[in-house]
Amino acid sequence: MLRLLALALCLSSVVHAQMFAHLDDISNSLKVNRGYIVAWEVGSNAQHVADQIRIYDKRGTPVTRISMLPLVPEATSMDINDVAIGPTGVIVVAATYSAGPGTLPSSVLLYFDLHGQLQSAVALLPWRQIAKLVVDEESNVWTLTESTTGKDPSTVPMLVEYDSTGKIVRELLKRSQFPADADILHSDIGMVGFGYVNGAVWFWTPASQDLVTVDIHNGSFKKVHTGMPNQSPAETAMGTHRDGDSLVSLILGAPKLYSPGTWGIFRWSPTQGWSKIEPVECQKQKTLLRDMDNGKGIFARSTQDRGMDVCISDFQ
Repeated sequence: MLRLLALALCLSSVVHAQMFAHLDDISNSLKVNRGYIVAWEVGSNAQHVADQIRIYDKRGTPVTRISMLPLVPEATSMDINDVAIGPTGVIVVAATYSAGPGTLPSSVLLYFDLHGQLQSAVALLPWRQIAKLVVDEESNVWTLTESTTGKDPSTVPMLVEYDSTGKIVRELLKRSQFPADADILHSDIGMVGFGYVNGAVWFWTPASQDLVTVDIHNGSFKKVHTGMPNQSPAETAMGTHRDGDSLVSLILGAPKLYSPGTWGIFRWSPTQGWSKIEPVECQKQKTLLRDMDNGKGIFARSTQDRGMDVCISDFQ
């Protein structure tokens, strides 16, 4: 999956588009969240510890930089699973670290202020390792768990809600209710979609290809099978995002002889299924669809100065 992300960042060309930010460094993960551009490196080790998380305003001006590995003295490497920003400016990070060969990975949920100062850290049980997270209007953190780590799927929650200090509020849905994802989220076959909008948490996984929407007030949920666009024999979802009642997904089609796979952007709606769409701007910058912003797509491409240009576009 990291190789696919690197490929996406490399497939760039000089374009005249609706740029709204230039970032001073390249990142292999990027999102727009609560008016900030959030960039992070998925992995770090003792040779690469500086500024694993970088927060920018929407003009690309640096706001906060966080070096993660020094926060855990025994860690020799650390993976950042997801980063989100709450309504008060708190930065919430899901991370997994290793203390070296022969040790089991450990997972943590970390809270920082907007200056990058650590506020609290919560050690997670293995079956609560976080794949994705979002923060709602009440500053509660909603997390999608990664796997069962060998436990009975009927005893492991799919969603865990934490309060603003890291205390567990609720556990919702059992992994056994989602057979294709019961044991583990198969990130090797595509990227999981996860988000929060209007009092509901939603997720989409490439294994099940189901859109699941959960009401955070009463815990009820709906599950709709979306399938895939089926434009090629094999497709990989490289980013799936919610747009109202619809999904928008960046799809990498199967490679052909002597040529790489073809990129395409598709919208799924409950009434019309999948249809291909194109950005009004950023046409040649179709490399990373990392988030949605009021129905617009967010794209990014690497630049020759080892930075990134970010572009926002309507769809046609």
